[in-house]
Amino acid sequence: MISRPKPPRTVRTVPSGSPDIQALAAAGLGPVLRPDARVLVVKLADIGDALLATPALRLLRAAVPQGTVDVLTTPAARAAFAHSGLVDTIHVFDKQPWDEALSALRRPFAPLALGARLRREEYDAVIVLHMLVTAFGAWKHAGLALATGAPVRAGLQRRGLAGWRSAFLTHGTPDRGYDDAHVAQQMRDVVTTLVGPRLGETTSHALAFIPGERAEEAAAKIIAAPAPDGRLLDDRGLVAMHPGTGAFGPSRRWAPERFAIVADELTRMGMQVALVGLPADGTAHVQRAAKAPLFNWSGKTDLPTLAAVLRRCRLVIANDGGVGHLAAAMGTPVVSIFGPSSESAWRPWWPPDAPLPSPHRVVALDLPCRPCFYVGHTLGSRTGCPTRDCLAWLGTKGVVDAARSILEPTA
Repeated sequence: MISRPKPPRTVRTVPSGSPDIQALAAAGLGPVLRPDARVLVVKLADIGDALLATPALRLLRAAVPQGTVDVLTTPAARAAFAHSGLVDTIHVFDKQPWDEALSALRRPFAPLALGARLRREEYDAVIVLHMLVTAFGAWKHAGLALATGAPVRAGLQRRGLAGWRSAFLTHGTPDRGYDDAHVAQQMRDVVTTLVGPRLGETTSHALAFIPGERAEEAAAKIIAAPAPDGRLLDDRGLVAMHPGTGAFGPSRRWAPERFAIVADELTRMGMQVALVGLPADGTAHVQRAAKAPLFNWSGKTDLPTLAAVLRRCRLVIANDGGVGHLAAAMGTPVVSIFGPSSESAWRPWWPPDAPLPSPHRVVALDLPCRPCFYVGHTLGSRTGCPTRDCLAWLGTKGVVDAARSILEPTA
């Protein structure tokens, strides 16, 4: 199923960015996977990073049309991959108890059972779509990849003293870190090492998410339903607002009172504003703080229904997180508010093969101390600094101006 002879032990690398086709061909960096290959993709992530992996999955699916593309992911990200239309089987593993070394040593059996189960699948290749930021994380992914028994193991290659972290790979592309490249592009570069660059020139770089008919019907009902005070949506523009973040990012939340101020300003611009997400995202806080009447749909949507709702919006305003990436997958413009994390790595994805300019906007302060969460090739500070000045000092004007530039482009 994989081209023989057996792949070499040394890591073959594809230059980052836009590779020179002739140079790659001369270096022998052509396709490694055959069309009927069985491939496992490892992406133990939350919703946002799962969505950002779908351009890589598009390329992989195009390379193995008669093959198998399976994914190993978390319970939180399962729906993102299930609605991509690109995956055959999803293996779900709750990684949280094994994120810390001491905790993992106390619970060794589940990872061992997972490795045995994956080995029985007889994969030809395993693709690790993770930056090997921590030493323990590198050991975990190495153990998992080797346990599959796959002869081809691809991922991001570390350099210098950290090179040992990617020594288990047979194929790789240089890890450019969080400051120098978007994670969606880096993940796609990993797949390019196995399929060659030519296929990437004709395969879409877009995110993939298909809500489905049931979700579209559910979204239509939510939008048509009256608010508790009897208000109905009319034919004015609809803006969705998500004041929360994923479970791994409470430090990325902008103040709910400022979301409320922005909602009031959007209402004065003639827009209708709906709050989406979960009650734990602080939607009730925003609604109480706002002077304008808002629609509150938090807790009323699963992921595919939320995607269908976002598709119907003219704009989504959100903190850096999965909802913003879901809106981008639906083709809806996003104003994304960044604090401690890096917009170079996680800004709303606009594919390089799509027409410019991007419809998305990033609002962030230019401070010497940011980003501090995932910096370069390091984890940085998980919670940011105690005062989180990058968000505390971020006023509403920049967000309103960014929204206006999308809603009123000629204003």
